[in-house]
Amino acid sequence: MAKLLYTESSPRKDRSASIAVSKAFLEEYEKSHTGDTVEILDL
Repeated sequence: MAKLLYTESSPRKDRSASIAVSKAFLEEYEKSHTGDTVEILDL
């Protein structure tokens, strides 16, 4: 079991392209790494 820390700091939130890409990655990561923990830190 691993732990992934995702930090987000874009002021654009829902309009941010990088956040959209990151969220797509996190969705796929969680599907293929079911035992891992993902912690999200919104700065």
